Amino acid sequence: MIVLEYHTPYADLIHREVMIHFRVGTVAVLEAAGLPLLPFALFSLAIIRALPIMRRARLDLWENSGDILLKQVDDQIRIFNTLTEETVTSEYHDLLQAWQTFAQQVHDQVLQQHPEAQQLADWRWLTESLSPAEMRMVSAEQWFQGYEQAF
Repeated sequence: MIVLEYHTPYADLIHREVMIHFRVGTVAVLEAAGLPLLPFALFSLAIIRALPIMRRARLDLWENSGDILLKQVDDQIRIFNTLTEETVTSEYHDLLQAWQTFAQQVHDQVLQQHPEAQQLADWRWLTESLSPAEMRMVSAEQWFQGYEQAF
């Protein structure tokens, strides 16, 4: 079971950073404060959708939170947090479905509170694919150097 959720004491979901909880089974992959909600939820969804093409990718956790590195092996995704140095495995379909649900919930809740946010460019990641340049950026060798043992 995959759990993705956010918490914030603020009503402003667009400009405030939030606490993100990401669990795979009983393992807390991420318990991080200070993440911008829209880029994390939406751009990460686009990255996960592109994993079958890229085979590996980096989810940038900004500031002091490290990174989450993803590597696809067959239908499995190995998920490694560079800060905690823990690796967990998930079925690709389960990870994609959980992230789609999370991103849609973020979309719905943000628009409920901020109807004017419908025009934000970030929403494109709900349906659009990464460009080749974006794929190169998130799957670059430099993000994986020194972490080969994690996979």
